[in-house]
Amino acid sequence: MIRIIREDPDRPQPEPEPEPEPEAPPPPRFPGATLAGLGAAVIVFALAAFVLLGAGSESGSAAEPTPTFTPRPTATPTPVAQGLRQQAETQHLPRMSQALADLVRSQPWYQELTPAKLNLIAGLLKCEQAAKSKGEPKAAAELFQFATEQDWYADGLDDREATGLAGVVQAYERSLTKTYAPAIGGSISSTLRNQLFDVTTLPETGEKTVIIASKDAGLGRKALQIVTEYLPQLEGITGKFPYPFIYVEVVPDLPEEVRGLSYDEFIEVGTTSVNVMVISHELTHSTVYGQFPIWFEEGLAYFLGYYLSDSLASGASSAAADLRQIGAANKVDITNYGYYSDWDYIAETRRGFLFVKSLYDIEGIEGLSATIKALRTKTYNDNELLAAILQYAPEDKQTALKKLYCDRVAGTTRNYCVAGQ
Repeated sequence: MIRIIREDPDRPQPEPEPEPEPEAPPPPRFPGATLAGLGAAVIVFALAAFVLLGAGSESGSAAEPTPTFTPRPTATPTPVAQGLRQQAETQHLPRMSQALADLVRSQPWYQELTPAKLNLIAGLLKCEQAAKSKGEPKAAAELFQFATEQDWYADGLDDREATGLAGVVQAYERSLTKTYAPAIGGSISSTLRNQLFDVTTLPETGEKTVIIASKDAGLGRKALQIVTEYLPQLEGITGKFPYPFIYVEVVPDLPEEVRGLSYDEFIEVGTTSVNVMVISHELTHSTVYGQFPIWFEEGLAYFLGYYLSDSLASGASSAAADLRQIGAANKVDITNYGYYSDWDYIAETRRGFLFVKSLYDIEGIEGLSATIKALRTKTYNDNELLAAILQYAPEDKQTALKKLYCDRVAGTTRNYCVAGQ
């Protein structure tokens, strides 16, 4: 089942219906976001228990939503609102179920429609279609009904809240349609109940919706504050954030050695890891995933986690200590493409971090940012990446970069240790 249902903590919950055998997921991305702890675990997103958004029957099944359209007396709508409502009536509502369409029409804001609220209506339609394809045609109406019952909604839905709510709806729709995206139906009720969503403005891509799910409302609000504050800073360094929203779930059951996980616009962080370092690390993966070799992407994620949390020095000390403990040299080995063992993974990510920190030491944050943004125009293998970093570096930095390659990289096809190379 994928339906969102209302939680009833005072009543025993029915056993969930058996799920079909899921297809095998791809290898998990980026376990861990701290240099402390030497075990790296491979984790996949856990499918959350589904939480109902409608009152259950005595047997525990969900009651069908029965929204009704009650016309409300309003002032004469403006011409803009009339045009937007006509668009809703011709393009969106006729394609909805009657229950969802009536629920939309019954909202106090419907007569004075704005672009943000029209976008919410369009998102509800798309969400309902996605849920219907999964055999849950009532899920979108139940989600929206549950949102309308919350205190933050009752005092009037402004455009910022409408934009945030549209992002929540889009995240749920994306979780139903995107391959290997986590199931969020069991956790999104915490987002709606505690208004754990907001809109932040990024320097290059503009408004993005930040969505948090957390059973602990305090941790959820902390995560929301961190993402809304630091995602703009991160985009300023790395370049365009590629998704319309970011969804972060605070989960209690990640293994101790795993601080966070990232899958594109969906992130999980452990309850003990709701901090700037871990969240910035995972946001980096969401931004640049797949464009760089693993050692460099991990190195950049560690670097930004420590840089944005003002702890670069301690991060470098921890990385060096980890390498000493496992008896590994501090050179990135680009002849090793497997990273099959935990030790390989630990060594290459620590080396990658120290390499990126050395780039920062040479170029400064503005120079490193310019390099990363220039590099994001394509994907690279190891040797192509090293050559491109040199290409984009100012001429007065190239000698120092070649020395860095000579000292910190093994297995290059070009001998950077020879003068003139």
